[in-house]
Amino acid sequence: MQTAKSPPLLRRIHATLVALETILQREADSLGRNDLDALATITPEKLTLCRELEGLEKELQATARAATWRHLPLWTDIARLFQTCQRHNRRNGMVVVRKRHDVATLLATLHGQNGAERATYDRSGDARHTGSGGDLLASA
Repeated sequence: MQTAKSPPLLRRIHATLVALETILQREADSLGRNDLDALATITPEKLTLCRELEGLEKELQATARAATWRHLPLWTDIARLFQTCQRHNRRNGMVVVRKRHDVATLLATLHGQNGAERATYDRSGDARHTGSGGDLLASA
């Protein structure tokens, strides 16, 4: 989608978004495999790209001709990539939240904490509130 007529700033934004999309896909794969070593290298790369995009956004805002670039095909691709990256980042964030919750629940059970009631669901999908059952593993 990049053309020789596209402004260098837009080409840099596009390249950074392509790199960020790749990183977010790698992050999703690593989350799915619970690969903490991969996540440890991906996270700084992702943060670097996000900072880079913030700087490019400031450059874009300072460019008087930016409004005239909106008709360029590269601008459309940039908007698409930006939305894709947002969607991937939101999905990855939800996975992280779910995994944190699962770990916290498991730790509470292993430590025998008798906290708030937990909801379980029967075959029809109705919630049944029960005690935390934390003593089950703690006494084993």
